[in-house]
Amino acid sequence: MNLFFKGLTQSLVIAMGYLPVAIAFGVTSVKMGLDPVAAIMASILVFAGASQFMLVALWNRGTGIAMVSLIMFLINLRHVFYGPSLLSKTKSEKRYLLPLISFGITDEVYATSLAKSDSITEEERLSWTAGLETGAYLSWVSGTAIGAILGDQVLKNYPVIESTLSFALPALFLSLFLSIFDPKNIAMLAATAVPVIILQYFGFTSAAVIAGIISGITSSALFGKKD
Repeated sequence: MNLFFKGLTQSLVIAMGYLPVAIAFGVTSVKMGLDPVAAIMASILVFAGASQFMLVALWNRGTGIAMVSLIMFLINLRHVFYGPSLLSKTKSEKRYLLPLISFGITDEVYATSLAKSDSITEEERLSWTAGLETGAYLSWVSGTAIGAILGDQVLKNYPVIESTLSFALPALFLSLFLSIFDPKNIAMLAATAVPVIILQYFGFTSAAVIAGIISGITSSALFGKKD
């Protein structure tokens, strides 16, 4: 249990980034006509960060369920690679918790796990990850609830807050990236980033995410550390 609370405590860094973005999601969802309860349920059931903004936007445009499901699947396909990567560093008898743990994996949870990989043993990792994910999840759902129920009124009174909300999550992820950055991986990072930047520049956001997965795997194979 101590390991769970250790992970929960270390999730505070993620929570600080999640709360403002989740509030923005709650506000945006209600502005697009979504019921506050539906917005909160989206965060409870989906828990996919930035993907939820696209989910609401597509739904608001009248996009069919099949197309929405396909786009969400493609955008979140990268998570398929996160699970096995973390599992390879985990030793635990509580394998029945793995489906629940897999639900809570996000970009920031994964990056934090990598950053703390040297300080968390394989035997401790499952309980620690459960605590980390719990804190991240609760902050995201809570932020959504605040935004959906109270956010619009708050932004009317403090408009400066709205201009800073969108930068909170990128700033968080940048800080996590810098904590695990290794200059030896410059070539791998560059090979991964180039196609993503090009596609994003031309407005192909979904394609940029998929390109990041493919180029990341390829560049890691070509330039990554060889044991």
